[in-house]
Amino acid sequence: MPAAGINRYHVIQMSAESRISRLARLYQIGIEACQQQDDYRVTKVLFLLHKKLDKQANAALAASLTKIYKHLLHCNQQGNFEEIKATLQSLQRSWLTSQR
Repeated sequence: MPAAGINRYHVIQMSAESRISRLARLYQIGIEACQQQDDYRVTKVLFLLHKKLDKQANAALAASLTKIYKHLLHCNQQGNFEEIKATLQSLQRSWLTSQR
């Protein structure tokens, strides 16, 4: 995957998946960006995660995730990729578990 972030292939691939699978894939892209210490890609992933929140379906969950994503953006500015990675891994596991 190019350093610029999420490419056209990923967008097309994600459009064919279930909503939770797309979300898990986006978390995975963020985790990989953390491993590469790619602050641009981390920012892009966090922005997309925030943009995809469904505030109508569950306002409380959306508010909690907004706080988490804002905190992770702050961590990204500080270069704290380990905390971001751990949090994204935890969120990814939670969503995949909820799908079962």
